[in-house]
Amino acid sequence: MSTTTARRRASDSYFDLVRDFPLRPIRSAQELDRATAVLRKLLTSTTEQDMDAGERDYVEALSLLVQRFEETNRKSALPRLTPRERLKFLMAQRGMNVSDLGRVIGSQPNASLILRGKRALSKAQIIKLARHFGVSPALFIE
Repeated sequence: MSTTTARRRASDSYFDLVRDFPLRPIRSAQELDRATAVLRKLLTSTTEQDMDAGERDYVEALSLLVQRFEETNRKSALPRLTPRERLKFLMAQRGMNVSDLGRVIGSQPNASLILRGKRALSKAQIIKLARHFGVSPALFIE
């Protein structure tokens, strides 16, 4: 197969995919669901090595659009949460329990009090949590 023929096929596959699901910013949860379904179908129907350049480019572009939507919505949801709710969210994302939190901040009893809202986070605990989760300490300050 000539290089020109291979490029034409890659271009054709890319445009076929764009016609089926156009590449544009994702603005709703429903669009996100459709985009992830398209990605799942593409990624499970063939290996990346078996995709042509057009298919790989489409998957990469759609993946970036999905990632951008998820990051934007995750950031916009966090400010509505209290520091304790943010901590609980981050713990849930990592599958952590109160004992795990206690190991991070240095005290299981204090971890329990913090999660129940009976005790505020200290500056030292905030710093430990920020390092542990790889986030800004500002997430844990009201």
